[in-house]
Amino acid sequence: MFTLLYLDLNDEANEEETCEYCNLTKPKTQIMIHIGETEACKTHYGPRFEAMEAQNEREQKQKSRASKKAREKAQENKHDSDTNLGEDEEPTLSCEQCKRELENHDKEEEPSLSCEHCNKEFRSTSLLIHIGRNSNCKAFYGPRFEKMKKDNLRKKDKLRYKRKKYTRTTLLKHIARNSDCKAFYGQRFEEMKKKNQKSNQNNMNKAQRNAYQKEKMDSDANLARFYAEIEFGPEFICICCHASLDENQVLEFTEEREEKIGPTLFKDCCDKRKEFHDPKGKGRYFICKYCFQHMTKKKSMPNRCFNNGLIVEEIPEYLSDITGLENSLIAKYLLFLKISKVPKSGIELMVDRTVLVPVEPDDIMESIETTLLPRTMAESAVVAIDFKRRKEWKSVHQSGCIRPVKLIKALAFLKENNNPHYQDVILRCVFCERQFEDADTDVLEHVEQCHLNIQANEGEDEQVANESEANDDDDDNDDEIPGLIAVKKYNAMDDVSCIQVNNPEVNVIVNTSNQAKKVPIKDSVTGASVVLAPGEGKDPSAIMREIDFDGKAFPLKHPSGNYGLHFERPFKISKQQYFRIRLFHYSGIFSKDNDYLFMSQQFVERAAIEGQISISGIKGIVSNGPGGTKSMKLTDAFSVFQKIPGTPKYWQQKRNNLLAMINVLGPFQWFFTFSCAELRWPQIIASILRQRGHNVEVVDKYISKEKNHWETIGIKVDSKPLPEYLSMTGQTLRGIIQKETFLVTRMFDTKIKSFIKNILMDQGPKGMHLKTYMYRVEFQGRLAPHVHGCAWMKDDAIRPYLVEGSSVYTEEVPDLINRFVSCSLPTDEKDRKVVQALQTHKCTKTCTKKGPHCRFGFPKLPSNKTLVSHPINKGDEDDKERLKSNMKKLQKMKSYLENEENDKNKSLEDILKDIGLTSDEYHTALAMSDRGKQIVLKRKPNECFINNYNMRFINAFQANMDLQFCTDAYAVVTYVCDYWSKDDTGMTQYLKQAFKEGKSMKHEALLTHLKRTYMSKRQIGKCEAVYRAIPSMHLQEANIACTFVQSGYSENQSTFLRKVQSSEKHEDQLTEISSSEDESSDDEDVEENDEAENNLFTIPGRKGLYKKTEKIQDKYSARPSGVEKLTLSQFATSYTRCNKKPKTVKFNELGVTVEKGNIIDHLTEECLPRHIKLKTKEVYRLRKFSSVLRMHASSKKDGLEEYYAEMQLFSPWREEDLEKWKDVDLCVEHFQNRQRDIHKVRSKTFPFSMNQLMEEFKAQEILNRISDETRNVLDGQGAQENEDVLDEGLEEIKMSVADFSTWLDDNNALEPKTSREGGKFRILDLQSIDDLLEATMTLVPEQQVALQKVLDFVKPVVQCRRSNLVRDSPNQLGLILHGGGGVGKSATTKVCAQWAEHILRRAGDNQHKPRVLLMCPTGMAASVIDGVTICSSLELNFGGKYKGLEDQSLARFRSDFEELRLIIIDEMSMVAADVLYKIHRRLSDIFNNNLPFGGLGMMFVGDMLQLKPCKGRFIFERPKNESHALSFEAQSLWHGLEAVTLKHNHRQGEDREFLETLNRMRIGALIDEDIVRLKSRCISKLSKNFPRNACNLYYTNLEVEEHNNKMLNGVKSQLHSIDYVGDFPKGYKPTISKHGTIDDTGLFAKLKIKIGARVMLVLNIDTSDSLVNGSLGVIVDIITEEDGKVKCIIVKFDNKKMGAKRRDTYSDIAERYKDVRGTPIFRKDVKYHLGSGEKVHAARGTVFQFPIKLAFAITGHKMQGQTIKRGSNLLLIGATFYLLH
Repeated sequence: MFTLLYLDLNDEANEEETCEYCNLTKPKTQIMIHIGETEACKTHYGPRFEAMEAQNEREQKQKSRASKKAREKAQENKHDSDTNLGEDEEPTLSCEQCKRELENHDKEEEPSLSCEHCNKEFRSTSLLIHIGRNSNCKAFYGPRFEKMKKDNLRKKDKLRYKRKKYTRTTLLKHIARNSDCKAFYGQRFEEMKKKNQKSNQNNMNKAQRNAYQKEKMDSDANLARFYAEIEFGPEFICICCHASLDENQVLEFTEEREEKIGPTLFKDCCDKRKEFHDPKGKGRYFICKYCFQHMTKKKSMPNRCFNNGLIVEEIPEYLSDITGLENSLIAKYLLFLKISKVPKSGIELMVDRTVLVPVEPDDIMESIETTLLPRTMAESAVVAIDFKRRKEWKSVHQSGCIRPVKLIKALAFLKENNNPHYQDVILRCVFCERQFEDADTDVLEHVEQCHLNIQANEGEDEQVANESEANDDDDDNDDEIPGLIAVKKYNAMDDVSCIQVNNPEVNVIVNTSNQAKKVPIKDSVTGASVVLAPGEGKDPSAIMREIDFDGKAFPLKHPSGNYGLHFERPFKISKQQYFRIRLFHYSGIFSKDNDYLFMSQQFVERAAIEGQISISGIKGIVSNGPGGTKSMKLTDAFSVFQKIPGTPKYWQQKRNNLLAMINVLGPFQWFFTFSCAELRWPQIIASILRQRGHNVEVVDKYISKEKNHWETIGIKVDSKPLPEYLSMTGQTLRGIIQKETFLVTRMFDTKIKSFIKNILMDQGPKGMHLKTYMYRVEFQGRLAPHVHGCAWMKDDAIRPYLVEGSSVYTEEVPDLINRFVSCSLPTDEKDRKVVQALQTHKCTKTCTKKGPHCRFGFPKLPSNKTLVSHPINKGDEDDKERLKSNMKKLQKMKSYLENEENDKNKSLEDILKDIGLTSDEYHTALAMSDRGKQIVLKRKPNECFINNYNMRFINAFQANMDLQFCTDAYAVVTYVCDYWSKDDTGMTQYLKQAFKEGKSMKHEALLTHLKRTYMSKRQIGKCEAVYRAIPSMHLQEANIACTFVQSGYSENQSTFLRKVQSSEKHEDQLTEISSSEDESSDDEDVEENDEAENNLFTIPGRKGLYKKTEKIQDKYSARPSGVEKLTLSQFATSYTRCNKKPKTVKFNELGVTVEKGNIIDHLTEECLPRHIKLKTKEVYRLRKFSSVLRMHASSKKDGLEEYYAEMQLFSPWREEDLEKWKDVDLCVEHFQNRQRDIHKVRSKTFPFSMNQLMEEFKAQEILNRISDETRNVLDGQGAQENEDVLDEGLEEIKMSVADFSTWLDDNNALEPKTSREGGKFRILDLQSIDDLLEATMTLVPEQQVALQKVLDFVKPVVQCRRSNLVRDSPNQLGLILHGGGGVGKSATTKVCAQWAEHILRRAGDNQHKPRVLLMCPTGMAASVIDGVTICSSLELNFGGKYKGLEDQSLARFRSDFEELRLIIIDEMSMVAADVLYKIHRRLSDIFNNNLPFGGLGMMFVGDMLQLKPCKGRFIFERPKNESHALSFEAQSLWHGLEAVTLKHNHRQGEDREFLETLNRMRIGALIDEDIVRLKSRCISKLSKNFPRNACNLYYTNLEVEEHNNKMLNGVKSQLHSIDYVGDFPKGYKPTISKHGTIDDTGLFAKLKIKIGARVMLVLNIDTSDSLVNGSLGVIVDIITEEDGKVKCIIVKFDNKKMGAKRRDTYSDIAERYKDVRGTPIFRKDVKYHLGSGEKVHAARGTVFQFPIKLAFAITGHKMQGQTIKRGSNLLLIGATFYLLH
């Protein structure tokens, strides 16, 4: 609009005019300037020129105003005045006060002014122009002219200022500076400020988010960042704590940072050593972030500093190679650890717990002397020993070789260093028997000298002995000197002492004398020279309570005996921190020692468990006991393991977190696996060698394996290629890496974290655009780590592949899969080698453990395209047959691929030709599945052994991987949940058995028993030990937090009692707690006041006092009034406590800050404040993103407590509300009043709750079926061997919103799937839970809304029954499910009915009485949904007014329907208003109340835009019968129902388009494409393609009869005319209608038929057999008697399920027609009331006739509810056309 106006004005302004004097033609504005500047022209015009100037000025002013208004109007159209604007947006707002002043100014006429010199009149602006152009006038005014110009300019500036445009913020500043404007806006000004503040906050948050996202948008930069982060390992050494760290954990120690620390702290805390080399060769030093921040902020020494008693003392080089076995012989405490090695990877595994055994001082010297029995020094240089716990035991703890002389030197070194633990060791020289005194200082010198002297003396004797042996016979050459054997073995063995040498060589003692000699030692099992058991007879010490145990067990790591765990330090550190510092030390003397690593990990873990068990706290349910005492019931015996990584309880919690994430985020789209390939990662090799002092250069980023040997590509060590270095040093790549497991594990953790951050979560054009992930670290059979994880895509990334408004995938999802997943061999040679090396599956014996075929599914079937195979309808026999046929076809391909002799390099088309299949047949078979939805990836035959991969991922990670798109949420969630709670050690079973054994024990004794069981049965590999020992390395990671909240009555919630300090004791607050730990108090009615809640408790058998810790509910109830509408669920997930109050935060009078966050309040829909101040003075801050809510569900909750919990979680409350809700009536009343808010909050908290429930229940069902050996889940909801107390120790999973699966009884699974036809009702055939879950998952949100309403109705029915309330559901269901064709009404109806029946069918109830009834107005419609007709079920009369039942019939109905709670009526458009009223009256009579429909839930399904009932009014209209119409109930029945409209079209392809056309036709909204589509289906009767045998659809019965008779005449077979037989009262003559039917029976007086005629049933014969009114078929035979009378008519019905039971019943007849599915139809007797039928006891008549009629054509009314078989033709007959469907 603005542009058009602007052009119009310009056109007008640019009209050309011609000067009258010089004939110059120019635009009007320019011609005026020309005349004014040309004297001749100006003289010609004379006085007219001044008039022309004035006129031109007025016109320009008018045009300016018009142009301004046009611009303002265009601006208003472009920007809404209420739109939030940021500072970066264009200024478009005006001050309303200034605008008003401008408008007033424009309306005022500008005064005329006269020139004082020439007395001519001008307007103000024109006067200045005049004076400036006339020199005489200008001279007359003089200096005044300049002042006039300034005044005019000032006036213009003021007007320009008033015309100024502002942004929202600058407008507010303008108003604040101008008092007139501020007064004009008044109160609105404050509102505008608040609105602007909120807008600016949102814009700021958006800018921050955009900046953060922008960093992730460059995929190439992310890849480069990943390579940079993994280029170096933990090689950066902190000069403060001496830890070896990753580059991202340290800062370069520059002069500026040194100045910030200060000279004093630098001197005390920092140490720049030469060995702290810069891995990048730049000569830099580093300091870790923790130490630097601690020193700069707290100005004190960090507790990690080496000077805080954490010095690692140096030892002489000659003792640096002391092995673990040698260390054991000189240690004051022996560590017994059961360690073995996995042959394939060489990684160590520890079993059982660490045992600490003290050694006496004399035993140490005795052990060394034992190894030095009378033998030569050559023999004694290296001695093979067996190290046992007891000498008489056959089992050997360790076997290996030791060097006795080195042990003596080590003891001497410890003595000289004044190690306090070795001062009582009496040291003797084993060579000269000298005993050293404490004052002796020459111990080492003397021992070394004696050793040299003895070696020199033995040299000659050894030479003589060797020469003598050389002269012996060849047979004696095998007797090699045992000492040399031992030396040889020693040189070959691993230097890790705790590993038993494989097949140790027997080291015998050679007797060189002529006499027999007896050696006084035990026989060795392994053949070792010496058997030692220095700890024999000693009692083990408690490692947790032994002071300086680490210094005594590892003396050479603490030579002076100081700086151990219990060393007195200036700044305290925790046990876990201490061992973390030791393991991270740059020297590696701690981390490379397996004994030390396993010991430290177990010590930390055991300390954590004992901390949980200790008397610092106890968890349980506190209740009032008799006599005013308190009792506590232990609720969670296994919770002591919850925070211990790797325990079953730990994984159960993580599994529950995953289910909660699915509940909130919906099903994840991707499942990924990444393995550890340490031999392919050159960064690991380079890091190891750099730390050994070598100069390493990495040219290429991966290592390849060729010819079964690992070869490096581009790695140089000291300028030599790595293969050359390995050859020179005699090492192997695997050997180097095996000794560095600690380093490898740390680098794997760094790599996987960097990969997920930079590659997996890449938001750039090459990324997957994921928003959330969760993964766990698992340890393979070779004990190396790998990860399994799942990921959710961003909404905008996955939305194009979802059906609108649902989580159902479209047909385009294969395109998404192809973008990120492949199994093809790349064309690039380098990529091809990588894929072949890492992703090729090679079948081994493991593959065929469970059968002849590979259990991993290889070879995979090839396909020309990626497709999703869909499951069959298990209830459809045709689908089953097709599946069977397709499986045979696929097996042909499988057999071809499994045969190694077949050529797999052929194309798929050639192979299909060889096995006799077409491409269409094969791909159709691939698209069908019997196990849910399956992804079939595009692959060639020669790629059938390639596993899924992503080329970008595998090039970056360089390890085996798997990436799968998840279409079947059930299977994947189950698989992931199994992994999330996986326990390969069988620990779950051990703990369960221990619990059973100790259930009679006291609380602490039971927990101690569980601890001992766990510690003795645990198995842990070295890699896993690293993860468990290091706090920063997590076994499970996610980028979103989970928050767990309990709900329900406080007395049913677990309470944690914390031990209080002595300063908190108050004698007057003591309350004795009874010793009831296993049983709850029976006195549940005793009230507990607030004063008692704050009491301190004593617990029998425990010291100290206890008090309750505050729960999240306590914090919530203390929230400020500024967040009054905030619910508990959102408070828990949105806010977290600040440890310290922020200095810059200011709170208003409502207890909140003005600054807002980006989380929206669920009820008020406003941004929540960034900080809130509780009434307890605590400060809570808003999270950046809401966490995931995980709720508590208790099996003891009855219906009322469930209401209580719902209100507690999803509606705002204060403490006083909770007390009110415990009252039955108030609870129900408040719940009903808050139900809308509860639903709103719940739906926002759990937007995918329906999906979550399906997946969670499915996962639980499958997990519950897994055997105990493989299930590995410590879960209270599994079978717990009938031990109720076990359930208490296990946290239950909350299934939110549609929490109906918890209301299912086990008897449902055992109930046989039988359907009983009782005449009045039909029991539903219950689907299996698996099938029902699968059907439910396909529902789109609008269908889920309907299902949710049904569930919200039926669940309270069960709840109220559980709570023994004499009432039904608080809210009666009245639901209309409306929609056109193809929107899923039938599917929704079926799922609703099935879930309702599952929930309502309770154990112990009569399983043969209906709880849910499916009804339809016609038999044909009823057969489609397996229901019954309305009239037959409720015995309603046809026509007339409602008739009541006799007492006997009423009693029968009440007995049959006593369990009935829900009625679903389909095809509601065919239900007349009078019938609706009769249904209501009948149900009210049966249930004896005046409620609508007797108080039952009613669900009406159908399309109200279809044809109205034949003999009645629409269901929503006024009843036709006056007696019905005058009833008050009839007027309110329909209007009391709630409607849900389905709109989503579920059809695909051409069917979808045509259906959309029909749906637009039904609402009268056809578009041009619809007209074209409909016309394309019109066909002339003269056309050669006209379908002669099509079913014709007419509007009237007369047209139908004419067509049927015409078609019957064309059938070339014998005509049979069948008259009816009647039985009526005397004198009664039935009425024959014009169509030939008898009265209202629908039977024909004369029936004319032929073989080949198309017919329809006109009565319900057997609804359970689908033989109902409207069933269509063809007569295949007519059986007659001898006299020619028709005895039986054989009909082949269109639907094969029609008449199946009847064919079995009359098998002798049906057998002859089995090829055509012939069903026998006999005469039927119909009894009916005669006359008007107004009286119940009116006379009856009977008609005998075949219940069929011709059906070559039918009416539109009769067609309603019919299903036309696919491929059939249907003609809709119009006045001038035939429409073919």
